[in-house]
Amino acid sequence: MINTEKNLKFRKLFDSSTIVQIPVIYDALSALLAQRAGFELVAMGGNCTMASYMGYPDMGFATETDMVNRARLIAKKLHIPMYADADTGYGNVNNVRKTIEDYEDAGVSGVHLEDQIWPKKCPVITTVDVISEGEAVEKLKVAMKSRRDPNFVIIGRTDSISKYGFDEMVRRLKLFEEIGVDILMPAGVKDEETRRALPKLFPNTPMLADILYDWGDEPHYTDKDFQDMGYKFVSQPFTGCFLALQRLADYFEYYRKNGEVEKFLDSVFPYEEYEKLLGIEDELNIMDTISVSYTHLTLPTNR
Repeated sequence: MINTEKNLKFRKLFDSSTIVQIPVIYDALSALLAQRAGFELVAMGGNCTMASYMGYPDMGFATETDMVNRARLIAKKLHIPMYADADTGYGNVNNVRKTIEDYEDAGVSGVHLEDQIWPKKCPVITTVDVISEGEAVEKLKVAMKSRRDPNFVIIGRTDSISKYGFDEMVRRLKLFEEIGVDILMPAGVKDEETRRALPKLFPNTPMLADILYDWGDEPHYTDKDFQDMGYKFVSQPFTGCFLALQRLADYFEYYRKNGEVEKFLDSVFPYEEYEKLLGIEDELNIMDTISVSYTHLTLPTNR
């Protein structure tokens, strides 16, 4: 169902005096950990969600149903807002309308919609191509018209720099700004000069910095650096997922070779904290309440 309270929480972050940090999560556990850490907003990324859910690369294998169902399960466990990667809207403008409606119904508070051709590809994997600017603008217009809660956030993403360069990317972002998208998302930026130039060209529309460390010639910025450049939001789509992957890879390899895991035991997540994270005590209380209510039922006697 549409969660107007969470949507409003997302909207209020636009007025934050500091840059808004967005950890990118890929399942309910990673989302709960981000919420526990005190973040006010999370994003369900496409690449790691696809990988953890289906074991496929981010190359258009997931359907709208796959992604929305995953988002629904995650959003249900959160009291903070979450936006989701809606890829290209999974088809034409009619598909975009349904995608927005379905994500809203799933309790998600926003989406980013990109201008790639379908099937899309993550720009980390290869050079990507984009649809015409007219079709891209029309999709975003439909997305904005399709939302039933005006606080549901529409993020206009362009991947055009990958094949057509800086000027084309800026031209598309200006078109997105003119139709009134809530946030601009330039994807595929690889160099410091471009990163610093973009916010100055769009002082009136919040911009999201989507950071892929160790890709291109960019230095490792702090959030304060991004704030000083003029960005309003910053996300890291791979860092959390890849940290977890590396730790699991180390553990599996070591255990397979050595038949014991003592060296890892000092750094495992405590089981008590795991119970708290999942709300096990609350669930047990609910089950006890249900059990008590059943014991007081008066059953009809057979005649």
